[in-house]
Amino acid sequence: MRNSRFIPVVLFCIGAAVAATAPRPIEITDIYGWKRIATPQVSGDGKWFAYTLTPNEGDSEIVIRNLTDGKEMRFPVGEVPAARPEGGRGGGAARPQGLEISEDSKWVSFTVFPKTADARKAKKDKKPLYNKTSLV
Repeated sequence: MRNSRFIPVVLFCIGAAVAATAPRPIEITDIYGWKRIATPQVSGDGKWFAYTLTPNEGDSEIVIRNLTDGKEMRFPVGEVPAARPEGGRGGGAARPQGLEISEDSKWVSFTVFPKTADARKAKKDKKPLYNKTSLV
């Protein structure tokens, strides 16, 4: 008699736990948090991996990872503009966004774009913005 009362309680608890861990549908706020890897490059000696980590909207960062010890360095690079085909209009391969590893694998150069907030303010004030170049 005791077991017949105990079994429904256990089944109810298991069912509640499964329902609580069921996957939920993707929402638009989830999509805003997604990032993608762009312009991936491996150094000539195979010791370094560099790439741009870019959100759908907002500021990006350059990640440089040492493949021998796993350490990585991150550098903010502002809002990276969308890649445009060579020549400006249709056709051709997309241009890389200014990330290069030197032939001797000792240097990484990348373009630093204005931050999203600075770009919006400058556009509103009709002021020019300039890109910078960093060397690591």
